[in-house]
Amino acid sequence: MLAADPRFDAFKQDVLAGFFAQSKLAEEARASETHAATVIQSYYRMYVVRRGLRHLNEKAVVIQKVYRARLAKKEHKRRLQQHVISLRVKYFNAHATCIQKHYRAFMSRKYKH
Repeated sequence: MLAADPRFDAFKQDVLAGFFAQSKLAEEARASETHAATVIQSYYRMYVVRRGLRHLNEKAVVIQKVYRARLAKKEHKRRLQQHVISLRVKYFNAHATCIQKHYRAFMSRKYKH
């Protein structure tokens, strides 16, 4: 009964025409939608990579900070030891000078006068 009805045939033709029109529009928009999806994916990947690089950069800064602190402590210890050695040398030189002064005075009194 419905197959013989001309209104059904007209409705079926309208539905098919609408479907094909929508398919054609979708096919025409496919290239721009694909490009848009590619752009979105590339920006997301770029975001993920930059986030990872930022994380690695922060960890590298921590490693550098610890290493430089270690070098600074080592250098401070070396300079402190040099300073202590120079103070000891000055101390012993001063006392050696005093001993020499007293010895020379003794020798001068003993043998020259």
